[in-house]
Amino acid sequence: MSALDQQLPTQPRVHRRHRALRIAGIVTAGVLALTAGSALANTAGTAREIVVLNAGTALYAANVAASIAQGIALAREAIASGAARAKLDEFVRCTQGFSA
Repeated sequence: MSALDQQLPTQPRVHRRHRALRIAGIVTAGVLALTAGSALANTAGTAREIVVLNAGTALYAANVAASIAQGIALAREAIASGAARAKLDEFVRCTQGFSA
């Protein structure tokens, strides 16, 4: 058993494909954390566009925006102004207090 397998939650009869999907999920989470940082710093590129699309769609789904297009515009504005990064930093500070 590899070191990575030992870190993954164990489940009886886990198929090799499921284990690969869990590993991919761990790697994807790490990549997303890195790309979200550059996106919230308003660095132009694919990462920012993905974050804008996801956030815009979420704003629409939460009835904050009347359309996905309006949600995207709001997301772009929040990222450009630094409000999105400030909110993430606030969330991180808040949740770090839970582990104490």
